[in-house]
Amino acid sequence: NREEEKGISLWFSRLYWWVSNYGLSPGRPLIAIVIFYFMTVVGIYGLDGGAITKNPYKLKGWETSLKEKGIRSVILPVQSMLNPVGAFRQNQILIPNTGWGKIVLVAYGFISDGLLLFFILSLRKHFKIT
Repeated sequence: NREEEKGISLWFSRLYWWVSNYGLSPGRPLIAIVIFYFMTVVGIYGLDGGAITKNPYKLKGWETSLKEKGIRSVILPVQSMLNPVGAFRQNQILIPNTGWGKIVLVAYGFISDGLLLFFILSLRKHFKIT
């Protein structure tokens, strides 16, 4: 019963309602991911811009486009979504420049992964997968 919920359970229940209407709206989490993604791109562009870990003169092919701050700002949040804490990062081409950039990317990684979880739960409920 929703009226009996208190504390963190109530908070998660309200968040689940806001993000996916208790699993009845699979599109809501995807819209939220897109909104948070664009907010993060703007934040990274303004705060950080990212840095290339390789020698810029040794970049080949598509990697040459990474010299542009805007391209780096678009790619960094995707890296963070796929690996929010950076535990599996090896031979990474882009990294954040500042501590604030790292904080923004880690926060975005956890938020986007939570929204993906809500999306999966919505699909499960929508199609009644058990």
